[in-house]
Amino acid sequence: MLDQEECERARAAAADPVRRDRFTVVHGAVRLLAARRLGLPPAELVWRRGPHGKPEPVGPEGRSGRLHLNYSASGALAVLALSVGRRVGADVEQLPDERVAARVAARFFPEQDARSVASAPSALGRSARFARLWCRREACVKVYGGRLAEGLRLPVGDDGPLRLPAGGLSCSVRDVALPAPCRGPARSGRRSRSRAWRPSGSAGRSGAVLPEATSDHKSSTRAAGTHVCGRVRETRWMTVIASVSRMQNVGFSSGSSGSGPATWGQLAIWDAIRKLGDDAYRYNVSSGFPVRPGVPVPRVLDALGRLVELHESLRTRLEPDDSGGLRQILDGSGSIPVHLLEADADQAEPRGRALLEELVSKPFDCATEWPMRMAVVHTEGLMTFVGFCLSHTAVDGWGLSRVVTDLFALATGDSPEQLRERHPALQPRAEAAFQASDRGRRRDANARQFWARKLRQGPRRIFTTRREEPADIFPNAVLNSPALARAVELVAAGHRVSTSSVLLAAASVNMARLTGTPDAMFQVVVSNRFRPELAHAVTTVAQEGLIHLPDATGEFAELARRAQGVTLSSYRNAYYDKRLLDRDIAELEAEGAAADRSCIFNDIRDLVPHYPLENDPSKLPLKQARPLTTLTWPVECEPRPGTTFAMDAQHAPGSLELSMTADTSYLPRPDMESLLHGIEELVVTEALALGHD
Repeated sequence: MLDQEECERARAAAADPVRRDRFTVVHGAVRLLAARRLGLPPAELVWRRGPHGKPEPVGPEGRSGRLHLNYSASGALAVLALSVGRRVGADVEQLPDERVAARVAARFFPEQDARSVASAPSALGRSARFARLWCRREACVKVYGGRLAEGLRLPVGDDGPLRLPAGGLSCSVRDVALPAPCRGPARSGRRSRSRAWRPSGSAGRSGAVLPEATSDHKSSTRAAGTHVCGRVRETRWMTVIASVSRMQNVGFSSGSSGSGPATWGQLAIWDAIRKLGDDAYRYNVSSGFPVRPGVPVPRVLDALGRLVELHESLRTRLEPDDSGGLRQILDGSGSIPVHLLEADADQAEPRGRALLEELVSKPFDCATEWPMRMAVVHTEGLMTFVGFCLSHTAVDGWGLSRVVTDLFALATGDSPEQLRERHPALQPRAEAAFQASDRGRRRDANARQFWARKLRQGPRRIFTTRREEPADIFPNAVLNSPALARAVELVAAGHRVSTSSVLLAAASVNMARLTGTPDAMFQVVVSNRFRPELAHAVTTVAQEGLIHLPDATGEFAELARRAQGVTLSSYRNAYYDKRLLDRDIAELEAEGAAADRSCIFNDIRDLVPHYPLENDPSKLPLKQARPLTTLTWPVECEPRPGTTFAMDAQHAPGSLELSMTADTSYLPRPDMESLLHGIEELVVTEALALGHD
């Protein structure tokens, strides 16, 4: 009964019998019901697809009888919407993990919808709100057969007419509960819901979004029928994300294996992760981005196997020893999980990011699991989105950048031998041997002495007044500024300093204005890749540095130059044994001689790939770019012990983002806004004073 294309897609899913059976049942049922409406034998029904894949039924001689349909499947559920004379869109989804829901909403939804998801009083509520808004958007886009990316900003929270981004069309959006019981096979033991849509003014069973071209057309609307297809079983509830991926293990085999003491970086991250328990996933390191043009999936998987052979940290496990230390265990063979998801090109990025969020939300078991997971979204055999999730015990942000670069180099023809010759790098066991040497121990001692001096010199408290009890939740504020992206480059060039020094100086000035404390002190993350053999190392060598900038109230140009000097000094002294440093700091604190190191500033702009926009707002004159600045509150975070605030500077499309998480008992939301806007105002004003537009 299925046509050739449908049979080929069913055969392609043969490795996953459940997926194959669901595909066959859904597509067979859709063909039967559509053919029945057209009065045709099912085998004579032909599908005509729009530019983005939306199917339309076509009978003999191209006749469709003005029948429009749309169907959606998720897990064991499927919904079909049929309409005569009017386009229709339908979608059904199952609840994602609530952490995935909040993060995807914050990234893709309008601010009001993102806040609605984040503010739900329970995890189930956040998942349900996200699923409802996602379904509404996808159903609207399906009305006219557009790209999902076009609909992610649609205001779909309310019922009623909604203007679509296509040819003046509008639609009515309604929620419709599917027939009970709608339950799928038990997996996670958590509840699932599905959504469908009903046309405005119709009384029948319906799961559709119908366009309203004119009021006259609306009056002739017929009800669209909804059919739930497939085998529905009474079992426990399940939770899955909207698109189900299949996992493929990519094997590796290398002659090198063995064990030895852990590096300073591995041990520091191990200790930090152990304290987090179930929240250890927060230390996972990740990156994901669309791939244009696509790369054949078999070539990517082959490159991954050679990548793991090239970099030992990707096949290294960690186990504590009897003395309280930590050992690294290098495996010579095994396999890395790759999660493969098929999607249309326009859905590759949002689907890929949702899948990557799911992978990131699970902690690694460093003793039994290799520290890498990979998400690949493919369209017609080509990888169109790739996501990397690695344990922080294996790589830091700079190491992750090397992983990404080397994977694509291997996929485009380079050999591991060529990469070794081009970018020689120290492997983790060799790095641990250096750290245990006399030279390594001197390096550690000098760094810890530097920290002790700075901690004795710095202010004992920066934020001196606690306004209330310690906050239970740390809010996250994000300033997105095209003007700041342009201004920071202009000011850095004008004063002959780095852009990081400009941002650090601006943060110091505004913190002094806010607190009345003239000395600024920050912890920063340092890449520690100053030694040539560590420049391209895929391992975790980044550690905290300590920056003390006295008298942050002076002339800005002079302050920016001093910021660059103290930053370089901090960088040179950020490679150490953290357990020994923690012991030294505890002794200083017992003496009452340790400065406040609770403010964190990190410039991570170079860690994540970013791409220029066609109409880049950061290229506009500063006075035109200023009104484009936004400040949002996308998520709330668990408290971070010992932290007053943590601020990250990062690239965003056409702008620079400052993301800040803070303890509101010291830094209430209005003060967070003041600090972020103050940094932008200071840098832009300085650029204008230098004569720029």
